[in-house]
Amino acid sequence: MNVFTKTTIKTLKKNKMRTLVTIIGIVLAAAMLTAVTTFISSLQNYMLRAVVAQMGNWHGAVYELSGEQMGELEGDERVEETAAIQEIGFAVLPGATDESWLDRQAPYLFVLGMAEEAGEMLPVRLSKGRMPQNEGELVVASMAIASGRADIEVGDTVTLEIGKRMSTGKEPEELFLYNPLLMTKEDDGAELEVAEELIPRETRTYNVVGLMETPGFMDAGGREAYLAITAADQEPGEDSRFVGFYRCRKSSDVYEVADTYMAGSSYATNNSELLRYQGVSLNRPFMRMLYGLASILIVLIMTGGISLVYNSFAISVSDRTRQFGLLASAGATPRQLRGTVIREALLVSAVGIPLGIFSGIVGIGITLHFTGNAFSYLYYSSSEVLRLSVSWPAVVIAAVTALVTVLISAWIPSRRAARVSPMEAIRQTGDVKVAKGIARKGKLSYRLFGLEGMIAGKHFSRSKKQYRTTIFSLFISIVLFISASSFSSYVKSSVDMVNDISENDISMYIEEEKEGEIEEIRERVRGTQGVDHMLSESCINMDVPIDPELVSEDYRAFLETQYNGDDTGWGGLYREDGKLMFYDSRILVLEDAAYEAYVEELGLSKEEYLGAETDKVIVLNQLKGYISEQQRFRLYDILKAPGMEIEMLMTDYDAWNEAERAAGKDLARTDFQKPCRVTVGTFAEHAPMNLYGEWGGGFSVFLSESMLQRLTGEEYPYFSTVRFYIQAENHRETAKRLEALALDGGYESYFIVMDEAETRQTHRSLLLTVDVFTFGFITLISLIAVANVFNTISTGVLLRRKEFAVLSSVGMTPKGLRRMLNYECVLYGCKALLYGLPVSLLVTWRIYRVVAGSMDVGFYIPSVSILIAVCSVFLVVFATMMYARSRMKGENIIDSIRQESL
Repeated sequence: MNVFTKTTIKTLKKNKMRTLVTIIGIVLAAAMLTAVTTFISSLQNYMLRAVVAQMGNWHGAVYELSGEQMGELEGDERVEETAAIQEIGFAVLPGATDESWLDRQAPYLFVLGMAEEAGEMLPVRLSKGRMPQNEGELVVASMAIASGRADIEVGDTVTLEIGKRMSTGKEPEELFLYNPLLMTKEDDGAELEVAEELIPRETRTYNVVGLMETPGFMDAGGREAYLAITAADQEPGEDSRFVGFYRCRKSSDVYEVADTYMAGSSYATNNSELLRYQGVSLNRPFMRMLYGLASILIVLIMTGGISLVYNSFAISVSDRTRQFGLLASAGATPRQLRGTVIREALLVSAVGIPLGIFSGIVGIGITLHFTGNAFSYLYYSSSEVLRLSVSWPAVVIAAVTALVTVLISAWIPSRRAARVSPMEAIRQTGDVKVAKGIARKGKLSYRLFGLEGMIAGKHFSRSKKQYRTTIFSLFISIVLFISASSFSSYVKSSVDMVNDISENDISMYIEEEKEGEIEEIRERVRGTQGVDHMLSESCINMDVPIDPELVSEDYRAFLETQYNGDDTGWGGLYREDGKLMFYDSRILVLEDAAYEAYVEELGLSKEEYLGAETDKVIVLNQLKGYISEQQRFRLYDILKAPGMEIEMLMTDYDAWNEAERAAGKDLARTDFQKPCRVTVGTFAEHAPMNLYGEWGGGFSVFLSESMLQRLTGEEYPYFSTVRFYIQAENHRETAKRLEALALDGGYESYFIVMDEAETRQTHRSLLLTVDVFTFGFITLISLIAVANVFNTISTGVLLRRKEFAVLSSVGMTPKGLRRMLNYECVLYGCKALLYGLPVSLLVTWRIYRVVAGSMDVGFYIPSVSILIAVCSVFLVVFATMMYARSRMKGENIIDSIRQESL
């Protein structure tokens, strides 16, 4: 250990408070950096595990491979592992009717042969039963049974005519799983016909041993076939075809491998979600936003750490100026003097960084232990939760970033220490320089604040380095706190936008309702034990022609994009009279009492909206959701302003479909529409119980039952669905009772009961998680800021002991000294706020721009955070000054004048 190291250690021990505050700052910075990098690595690990559990651990797949091509794929050096799925063939779904074909609703079963070892790469989720163990057993997609398209149960024996799909045109072509069901018309355009047929190849008999969810790894295209899985043939025929799934040694090779085998194949796909999270393709907007915000977060942490540690070393160098002068006079080179400061930085880093990394891992681990389930909304997976995943790259990045932060902080003070001449350092004339004209300044301060104010002002002019260091420390603290608060607010608003869900616990959907049953069902549901409150809503589909000038420019542009420029004729975006068409909008009909409560909730006039002759309606005027073309979440206002009269065209779909079936041809739906004119009274920001909050609702009109009957002359015209939204404290038991009512109530109407309280609980957990991260982040940033200010001001005041002793010796009273220091506090606070607030707003703007790149959010000024920052600046400055004064209380004036350092 050389003399410079010994001197550095002795200095650190002598100034224990400053050393402790510096180490605490390094610990906090390292802990926050570790928490950020570890959270990102844990999140990426969770997404990968969730994708693998849902979709499988494969990179790409090529369809229609021959046995020879499958062998070539297995032997490809770029491929690490493969799994072969045998395409056994199509079969007409047992129970399929002519209506299934005309409705284009999955008339086929597509049978796949799967080897047992393929299950390691390709997960199959069973809802009932077990996997097939031989070629005579079959597992069928449960959707085939749930949709009512097939009457199959576990234990049944089914005989299937298996073959291939062929088109029936002049030049027949084979159709595959990804080809849609072919339909055609006669030359006169009237008759609708199926333009394909199944050519049987063999007959197979299977025992149904299980039901499964539709496998995520199979790209089934449209709704032409339900999937079924059996064991692969032990000796497949020469004409057998396979779907070859593969995982590359380098995931970036996936597209090159696909191109190699596409020459003899009809179709290829890839596991895009897995590739995204492995960095091969672009992340989703939410992940892109997350990484952008994380980058800003790391910059904020580094800035806070640099500020705190820099101030510590700057004060340390100022304190040790005489010591550096003595070392220089004894022969120490500038390089050795710089090394002394860097050595001090490395010593405190050796203690602070390991403690910070450990604290960050423990902290984020505890947080994820209690909040990991709340992140299930990012990727649906019932088996995977977000848990701590410590990766060496994450730890190394945090450690290196923390070390770089400390070294950057120490570099500037170390250069200052090396530049000072021995004589100047020993005399300590460099820290305080009196510029020309300072002696003549301060007249205004003297008149306003007396002698003490003038001396305080001249101190700032004499000791500009220390003054600027303190101002910079306060400035950084203000920027960090306000920026951290803005960061947290934007993250929370983003979560709220993506996860704005309704307030009901249970939903009931009644489809294919039989005439006369609705009222009875409604009353029985309302009277079911456990139902605390119920909202009944009936839905009518409608088309609305609107003057384009009344529609917002953004929404009109969105519609034009969706309709791909088709703007002529019925079915296009614009009608022949130039009106813009809102297709499949909705009329939402509430019971009279519920509608009246909704009017009161919105603070609207009952006379205007509930009067006997009123035609004013309440409109949901927003569309919210993920727009794939723009790769971002958008929030559109649909109409520019309320007050216009609109025409609602209600389509009687039952009559329309029945007439088309009877005529055997397409009919214009305009013949089955009934017009109804209303006035848009107001735009509502939300529906009752916040229904449709997750997507804004689109263009929807609220009416009461009596108002609908008065406007149309019919009580229940053209309802597509009737929905009951229920609030129940014991939602599980209540849902079971409602399911029993649906099954055993003796009704012909078709019921669907959904317990949605778990989704609400996930949302609450997610918001709690955001609050935890927000509170923790702001707390740690605030601690860094407070430690920074405390270290800078308290040490700076203590270094001025000699100055205060001299002032006391010439007659300044303790009261006068307090007044002088209080005036300094005001100057510190005002100057720091003057610089800090504008920069904080600029950082807030940058955070807003990052978030706005992925979703529609508005820029806001964080007024509450600004108010807290203003109050906190003066509170911390005055408290720190009081602490420093208490340290000097009772000191002897002569001893203080003689004292050369802390």
